[in-house]
Amino acid sequence: MKKVLIVEDDAVLGDVLLQKLQGAGFESKLCQDGAEGWRQIGEWSPDLVVLDLFLPLLNGFDILEQKTKDPRITGIPVVVLTNSLHPASETQIERLGAVDFMVKSDVTTEAILERIKKTLNASSTSATASSQDSLSGKKILLVEDDSFLASILMSRLSHKKVLASYAKSGEEALLELKRQIPDAVLLDILLPGINGFEVLQSIRDNPETKSLPVIVISNFSQAQDIEKVKALGAGYLVKALADPDQILGEVEKLLK
Repeated sequence: MKKVLIVEDDAVLGDVLLQKLQGAGFESKLCQDGAEGWRQIGEWSPDLVVLDLFLPLLNGFDILEQKTKDPRITGIPVVVLTNSLHPASETQIERLGAVDFMVKSDVTTEAILERIKKTLNASSTSATASSQDSLSGKKILLVEDDSFLASILMSRLSHKKVLASYAKSGEEALLELKRQIPDAVLLDILLPGINGFEVLQSIRDNPETKSLPVIVISNFSQAQDIEKVKALGAGYLVKALADPDQILGEVEKLLK
């Protein structure tokens, strides 16, 4: 049974949605403030969250922002339900990973229920497809100190059934490589302590990892830096221009 969490401070709307969802066969909970909603997302791990933006104690934007920083729950789809939506807010909602949004005055509770069903069906289809993905079962090490990007990539890797490990510094990366050799490495260059060039050089100097596929993801744009990466046998993507799907697509091509 799919679990749906409603985070909505309008008691009437919340109760109606709760009854609709339970009547449709979903296990459902209602929270009327953002702090309790955030706690339930972490503890209950719902399959989908219906989230109001303007809530007491913790608003919906803050919940979405915090969710992007926790790889355990980043992949939970969120449908935003709000009283009004300005273009700037719409852009922010999309940036924070909400899969859909609705303005309360424009939709009926029946329409909200249908959107929830559609989103859950799409998530199930995506999960089935990704279980057959060429990355399924592969071991990939992500070395990235940007927690926002790391949480997104770790979520995408999880959806593709990748056995992903994570290091937020060069030192952690080298320790992880000693613990186990992955099938590929996604490597940032600007890292605290040992930088990505040093990690890449260490990989190439070690007979056990010298042929390990590596893709560097960095905002370095100097020709000499890019040539240095290529000379060390690694692929290169510009971080500011590459979206997560493109990054994983490059990994798939590399491993093939």
